[in-house]
Amino acid sequence: MNTILNNYPRTNTTQQRPRDLEDICGNFMGYYIHPSGRVISKNRHKFIEPTYRANVPYISLSEVGVSHTYRLDQVVFKSFNCFYVMGSKTIIHKDGDQTNCRNKNLSV
Repeated sequence: MNTILNNYPRTNTTQQRPRDLEDICGNFMGYYIHPSGRVISKNRHKFIEPTYRANVPYISLSEVGVSHTYRLDQVVFKSFNCFYVMGSKTIIHKDGDQTNCRNKNLSV
């Protein structure tokens, strides 16, 4: 998966995002999300690894010194479907595997 990062130069807020990455919608604009469900820090140019609780991946995102923890499936779905309000509906994993947070595997 590190080959994903090798394809992209370091970025800052004035440069355009790579084509297959999405900005995370909402207040946490310091991150990209890949369709595979991996979260990338714009500043550190590194993957943010999720933590697991009861076999469900969670991701901690911070902006201006404030950190919040979200379910990874909700962050991925929100990033590719900006109309979605996080926590408003249950995210369905098409293959039944809650650890598979690929964009194509998620629906409401």
